[in-house]
Amino acid sequence: MRESLTPPPAPGPAMPRHHTPSHSLASQDSQATRRIQERVGRNYLDFDEPPAPDAHVLVRAVGDRRVRAWDVAQLDGEGGPVFVLLHGLGAGALLFQEVIEELRRYGRVLVVDLPGFSNLPRPRRPMTMEDFAASVEALVERIDLSEELDVDNPVLIGHSMGTQVALELARRAPRLAGRLVLIAPVMGPGTQRLDHAALAFARSSLHERPAGALVSISGFLHAGLVWPARTLPFVLRYPFAERVSAIGGHLEIVRGTHDLLCPQAWAEELLERSGATGSVRVAEGASHQVILDHAHTVVEAALSAAGSVPNRADRPE
Repeated sequence: MRESLTPPPAPGPAMPRHHTPSHSLASQDSQATRRIQERVGRNYLDFDEPPAPDAHVLVRAVGDRRVRAWDVAQLDGEGGPVFVLLHGLGAGALLFQEVIEELRRYGRVLVVDLPGFSNLPRPRRPMTMEDFAASVEALVERIDLSEELDVDNPVLIGHSMGTQVALELARRAPRLAGRLVLIAPVMGPGTQRLDHAALAFARSSLHERPAGALVSISGFLHAGLVWPARTLPFVLRYPFAERVSAIGGHLEIVRGTHDLLCPQAWAEELLERSGATGSVRVAEGASHQVILDHAHTVVEAALSAAGSVPNRADRPE
């Protein structure tokens, strides 16, 4: 694994201790981390590890907002679309491992770790969804300047909170807009209050595999609890229906049948408001963590948004 675009901020005063992720789950209790990994069957917890063995890490920092992307090359030749993956609250690039394994057969994959998550330093001030999108845009601009990867007209794919970041990125950067995949977008009707959101998430989690619930919990612990708590109010207040209106292009929405944070009627409303072509896809039996057990549904949505749906015989089982 090689690293380029290493963080370029000018030297300055050292970041205060409480802004670094020194209290992550891995450093506090490595034995507990290993037990969870054994239960889950995959490494979702060591966030410094790449989401694919040959991933090339790209890092960008603007002030104390450090964003990291993993560049995963297309397996078979070149010329496919670029897929940009954006994780949810408390999660990270590792959660997309199954999606990456399938998706890289059709194009190049850029998997983003947002500021404050995945063992990245926590910024001094809370960040809105617009702030997260600006950080990703700055990273993309730096990649383009390096001439390592052309990220024009990508397929933007967000999960949970990442759907809000993806939407804001499409709104602020027209050259990145036009092909959008929203996986389990939040927050649906009646879940904009913390207590209502927590209840909906808890009820939805009853339908997750135990491994999926463990991944969600461990992700929050890795982020130190404080940073997710500072970010959550912006997630709850995000006016999704208003922001998606007239976004146009091609939009695919993916939700699980048991996801109470993203009801079917609301997903259909978002698609209608967007003015985009596309569809609402339902992963049968899935809940909010649809990317863990239904990667094929996510990949089919991404390929549809890209306009390059393969024959069924060419799809991985």
